[in-house]
Amino acid sequence: MKGVFLGNLASVYPSLGNVHRAIELDEQALMLRRETRIRRGEGNSLGRLGNFCADLGDEYKAIEYSEMSLKIKRETGDRGGESIRLENIGHAWLSLNEYPKAKENYRYAIQIADEISFPLEQNKARWGLAKAYLFQNDLLNARATVEAALQYDVPEYNHNASALHGIIALRQGDEVAAREAFVRAIGQANEILSKTAKYYDALDAKGLALCGLAICRSRLQRGTSDAEESSRSKRDLQDTIETFKKARKIAPHAGIVKSVLRLFDELAKCDKKGILKKVRKAVGGE
Repeated sequence: MKGVFLGNLASVYPSLGNVHRAIELDEQALMLRRETRIRRGEGNSLGRLGNFCADLGDEYKAIEYSEMSLKIKRETGDRGGESIRLENIGHAWLSLNEYPKAKENYRYAIQIADEISFPLEQNKARWGLAKAYLFQNDLLNARATVEAALQYDVPEYNHNASALHGIIALRQGDEVAAREAFVRAIGQANEILSKTAKYYDALDAKGLALCGLAICRSRLQRGTSDAEESSRSKRDLQDTIETFKKARKIAPHAGIVKSVLRLFDELAKCDKKGILKKVRKAVGGE
């Protein structure tokens, strides 16, 4: 029971901005579970440690822990857990620009998730795979993959798939679909934030969607005067900056920042007028 308590407590600390404390607690939980030979609990602790290391930007350590957890998930027949760990490993390889390895793990995660009808990973693993395609500039496969992810309703993560859908559509020049996706992402993020104001993942997705809408608006011909349009743009961009500042206050960790910046930089490729230059510092926590 103490191992379970420590593990649950460890899960709380990252949202408070203290990943190092979370690691300390989960290492204690891991030791207890190994002493009592609770294999499923051991696998859960190892998986969390992998996630914490990924948050801190230590991808190789994240892969090491996640692969140990994956082995236990397979031994204990936990196919849902197996799918989650494969997705986590995919994220780590993606962060290291090891695209073939990332895609392989995402595809295995998707295969298992589809076999057991596991919406969480049917959504998240496809979201990860779509990012891998995007970073390689394979926009057709990126679009098809993220649209497949959107077919699986996971309220706590829908905002990520919607924001990514908008980024990919905008990169393709499909502004109508991009605007719809960005508006949807903001609504999904706001729904979560109304209940959990410190959900940094939703704040980051909202910030990216606001950036996307700003780019879309900058391309439209309006009947307003230049002064009015400039004033509105400044207000919108300040709201975007504040959204990212809130996220970085909660989650300033290197791995998280790196992940958000990569998506921001993909979006910024569409920013021909340079309206997002001041936003990037807020995304990075500067």
